[in-house]
Amino acid sequence: MAMSIRTSTRRICLTLLVLGATAMPALAYCPSVPDGPETNNVENSRERALCMQGQLEYDASIQRMQSQFDSLKTSIDQLEIQRRFDRLPRPGHF
Repeated sequence: MAMSIRTSTRRICLTLLVLGATAMPALAYCPSVPDGPETNNVENSRERALCMQGQLEYDASIQRMQSQFDSLKTSIDQLEIQRRFDRLPRPGHF
């Protein structure tokens, strides 16, 4: 049972890492379009601000998932320690 918990934990970590690595480059780039006759400064600034807001929301959700993952990992570790403690031999009565 302990091995399956550790294996599951590692798989979750690896999945989050792969998803973050593939999605991050696309979300981390908010292009700044040069002002020209077809576009204006206000529209470009608005689009860039919306892009950056989306990036911040994404980063916050990643941090939230990481926090939840860390909490679950701590709970699993505590359960594993408790199982090991419960398997210790009981001291004899004097």
